[in-house]
Amino acid sequence: MSKSPDNSVDIHADLLTEMDDPRPERATILTEAREQLVELIGELKLETARGSVPRLFFNSLLQDLHIMEEATRNLSAESSDEKWLMPFLEALLAKLSLGAKLHPTRADRFHRAAEHLGHLRDRSRDWESISMLLEGLIHNAAHQGLRREARQWLQQANGLSALEELSEWSKDSGGPPLFLASIGRVVEALSLHLALIEADGDVWGAHEEAIQVTLKTLDQWLRYRGVEAQRPEEGKLMSHRERVIFRRVPLANKRRGTIDRVISPGYRFGNTKLASATVLVSPGTGSKVLEQCNEILDNLPPDVRMKVEGSIEVLKQNLWGLLSDPDSLFEQIVEAALDLIEALRVIDQHRHEKTLIRAIQEDFDGTEMKLIAPSPGQRIFPAAPLTTQPVFSPEIPSGHVAELLTFGVSLEGRVLREARVLSSQGPPPASILDSLLETLRTQFEECDDVIGQLVAGRLNAPSDRSKKLAIELIRFALHGPEEFVDACLETILDALLELELPALEELEGWSRMAALLDDQQTAILEEDSARPIVRCLLQPYLKALSQPSPNLYALHFNRLSAGLQVGLGPVEASLRQAVLSWTWSELRFLPGEAGQEQSAEAKRFLSKLSRVLSALWSGADRVTMLKRALSTLQSVGLVVSPGFDKSLIPCESPETLFARFDARYHEEVPRGTLIGQVYPSVSFGILCEPGFARVSLGPKPRLLKWLKSKEGQHSILAWSCRRLTADISNLDRQRLIQQIKGDLSADKIWKDALNGLLGGVLKDSGWIGQGHSGPIQSLNQILIEDYQLDLIQSLDSVDNNN
Repeated sequence: MSKSPDNSVDIHADLLTEMDDPRPERATILTEAREQLVELIGELKLETARGSVPRLFFNSLLQDLHIMEEATRNLSAESSDEKWLMPFLEALLAKLSLGAKLHPTRADRFHRAAEHLGHLRDRSRDWESISMLLEGLIHNAAHQGLRREARQWLQQANGLSALEELSEWSKDSGGPPLFLASIGRVVEALSLHLALIEADGDVWGAHEEAIQVTLKTLDQWLRYRGVEAQRPEEGKLMSHRERVIFRRVPLANKRRGTIDRVISPGYRFGNTKLASATVLVSPGTGSKVLEQCNEILDNLPPDVRMKVEGSIEVLKQNLWGLLSDPDSLFEQIVEAALDLIEALRVIDQHRHEKTLIRAIQEDFDGTEMKLIAPSPGQRIFPAAPLTTQPVFSPEIPSGHVAELLTFGVSLEGRVLREARVLSSQGPPPASILDSLLETLRTQFEECDDVIGQLVAGRLNAPSDRSKKLAIELIRFALHGPEEFVDACLETILDALLELELPALEELEGWSRMAALLDDQQTAILEEDSARPIVRCLLQPYLKALSQPSPNLYALHFNRLSAGLQVGLGPVEASLRQAVLSWTWSELRFLPGEAGQEQSAEAKRFLSKLSRVLSALWSGADRVTMLKRALSTLQSVGLVVSPGFDKSLIPCESPETLFARFDARYHEEVPRGTLIGQVYPSVSFGILCEPGFARVSLGPKPRLLKWLKSKEGQHSILAWSCRRLTADISNLDRQRLIQQIKGDLSADKIWKDALNGLLGGVLKDSGWIGQGHSGPIQSLNQILIEDYQLDLIQSLDSVDNNN
C-alpha cells in the first residue's frame, strides 16, 4: 500500500463501509467478521492518535479483512468459505486478544467481538463434523434408499439442499441456527422412512439399520448442543404434536389413535420447534361393529338379505377402508360406523339396537366419543343437540321424544352430528279422517293394513313427513280395493279437501285442483266412472309427492294431461266440459321452454292435446269450446295447425308438422283445406306432436279430365295418358305443398314443369305441328285458359330456333 499508516486507517474504513459483500451467497463468516471489525473500529478509532500503536493495530486488522475479501472474489463456485477462512479467523481471534492488551480501557469490547467470532468458528466446526457424518448417507438415501414420501419431505423442507450447500444460519430471528433446523428436517425424513416401512409390516434391512444408528448419533449431537428432546409416551393417544403414521394392519386390543411405537422424539431449541416426533399409531379394529353386522345379516331371511346385502356391503367397505387408511380422520371413522349401525337398525327393525350400541362403544372405548341417543319419553330441552320433527302421539306428551330416528355423536365435547328425533305434539286433533277410519274399522275389518298406513300418516301430519298422509290418502283413492274406495270415496275427497296438509299445499296448482274437485264433487260421486275420474285427476300429485324433491315442471304437464284425459273419457258432458274448461284456464301457468326438449311429460301432454282437439273438431256442438281452446293455446305460445277454418295455408313446414300428408282432388272442398277428420299438429318450442293431414287439391283440373276423355284417348297421347295423369297429379301435389309454404314461385315452377312434361311426350309421340292439330289444339286451348300456357307456340319456337 502506498498510503501512509495514518491515512490508511481512514481510507480502509471508508472503503469497507461503502463496499458490497463480494460473494453474498457464501460470505457468512466473512460478512459477520467484517461487521464486527468495522463496528469495533468505528467505535474506537477516534480514541487513538495517528501513528500510535493502537492505530497501527487497527490498520493491520482492516488490511487482513481486505485481503480476505479480495481473495473471496476469485474463489470458484465449488469452494467452501469455511475451510480456507478458518486460519484467518483464528488469526483474527489472536489479534483481538492482543487488542484488549493494547487498549485496556476497552478490553471488554474486544472480548465481545472475540466471543462472537469464536461462536462463528465453533459453528463452522459443528457443521463440518455433522456434514461428514451425513455426507454419504444423505446423498445415497435421498436418491435411492428413502421412501418416496420421506424423500419428498426432505426436498420440500429444504433439508437436503441445506446440507448439500452448507447454507447460512440465522442471526436476526433469535431462533436456532438454520443448520439445526435443517438437521431437524433430516431427522424427520429419516424417521418417516423407517416408520413407513414398519407400518407396512416390512422388515428393516441393512440400510434401515444404518439410518437408525445415524438417528441415534444425531440425537446425541443435538442434545449436547442444548436441544431438548420430547419423546411421546407409548400407549397414550396421539396428539397434533406428532407426525403420525398409521399401521396398515389393525392391532388387537389397541384402539385407534393409540401410540404403538416411537420412531424418533421431537426436538426443540428454546422456543423454536426443530422436528416433530414420528410415531406409529394403531388403526384400531372396528371388529365389534363389523362382527355384529355380519351376525345380523346371517339371521335375516334369504329374500330380505338378498335385497339389502349390496347396500350394507358398501357401508362395510367404507368403514374398513377408513380404518385402514392412515390419512382418515377419527371423525370420519365414527360417522362411517354410525352410518352402518343406522342402516342395520332399519333392516333389523331395532331388534338388536342395544347390541349395536354396545359394539360401537367397545370399538371406541376410552376415547372421548359419546353417542347421543335419547329414549322415547325423554323431555326435549332447547339446548339439546337434537334435530326434531313434529309428530302427533296419543301416548307421549307434547315436548318429549316420540322416536329416535338416527344417533348423534360428540367427540372431545364437540358435537359432530346431532341426533334426529320425532318430537311429540300430543294427540292429533279431531278431523274428518276419524270418520274414514271408523268406516273402515266397522265395515271392512279385513283392511287393517290400510288403516295402519292411514293412522301412521295422520300421526306424521305436522312434520316434514306430512306428505306420508297425503300419499296414503291419494294412494288409497287410486289403488285401494274397489269396494272400499266406492264406499268411502266421498269421505276420501272430503279429507283431501279439508285437511291442512303442507305437503299438498306446497305443490303447484293443488289449490286450483282442490277448487275444481270441490265444485264438481257431487257430479263425480253420481257418476258410475267416479273412481277413474279420481284416479286420473289425483295421479299427478301422487307422483310428485313420491319424489324427494317434487318436479313442479313435470307436475304441471301431468296435471294438464290428466284434465285432457278426463275430456277424452266416457263421462257426462257437463263434467267433461267443466274439466276441460279448468284445463284451458290452467294453460296460463304453462312452464317456460327451458329443458322441455328432455321432458317426457311435455310430450305426453302434446299427444293428449292433439287428440282432444281432434275430438272437438269432430263435434258440431263443440264449436265454442274449440274456439276457446285454440285462442288459449295461441296466447301461451302453443302452435296448432290447421287453424279454426281448417286451412293449412300458410304453413312453413307441413312435412315436419304432419307425419302423413295426403292430397287428393275434391269437387266441393277448396284447395288447401283439410278433408274429413282433423288430426292437428301441436307445437311448443322445439317439441312437436305431428298430426295427419288429408288436404284438398280442389276440383279435378280439365287437363286431367281431357286425358281421360274420348278425345284424349284417340289422340297421339293415348299411349301415355295414364302416365301423364299420374305425373301431372304429382306435380300438382308438389305445387300445393309449395303454395302451403307460401312460395310465390310455385305457379311458375308448375307451368314450366307441365310445359316440359307435355312437350316431351308430344315429341316422343311424333307430333309434327299442324298435321295432327285437332285434339292437340283442344288440349292447348285448355292449357291457355287454365294456366296461361301456350304449348304449341312454345314448341314451334323451339323448332324454329333449332
